[in-house]
Amino acid sequence: MKKTTILALLFAVLATGCAGQSAKPTPTPQAQVLPAVVSASGKLLPVRWANLAFQSGGRVVEVKVQSGDKVEAGQIVVRLDDADARLALAQANAALKSAQAQLAQLKAGPRAAELAAAEQGVKQAAAAVDGAAAQLAQLQAGARGADIAAAQAEVARAAAQLKQAQEAYDGVVEGRAAAKEYGIQ
Repeated sequence: MKKTTILALLFAVLATGCAGQSAKPTPTPQAQVLPAVVSASGKLLPVRWANLAFQSGGRVVEVKVQSGDKVEAGQIVVRLDDADARLALAQANAALKSAQAQLAQLKAGPRAAELAAAEQGVKQAAAAVDGAAAQLAQLQAGARGADIAAAQAEVARAAAQLKQAQEAYDGVVEGRAAAKEYGIQ
């Protein structure tokens, strides 16, 4: 019985000990103020991308915007060195002036003095051919072989001069005809 009594006694002590104490509430932890630092990582992307392209190449001499700047359509972003372009423009202007001068010459046509000189050259060459042919005929009638060969050479030389003068004259006349054909007066 001793065991039962001890158990009963222990139970009684525990029961009175619990009854004598009031239940204590568990304390609620207090909110602690943390520093306002937020750490995050990520990647920012623009709403729209634009690839730059130039009509001609060159050395960049000035950048007018910085990374991250907002740009509008048509805004100048960079400036290239234009020395080569200015040189090409000057050369084109010189070629234009040369072409205009040639056009003015064609419009003017051959001058009367040029035409008269060409006609005179043809007449002189024709007279030389006639004279050489007459001399050849005279020599062939009773001349030696050396005289005949010399006369034949003179006729050939005169014929070459005639051909050259005729070509010069034809060139002047054709130039005038070409000018008229293209409406150049």
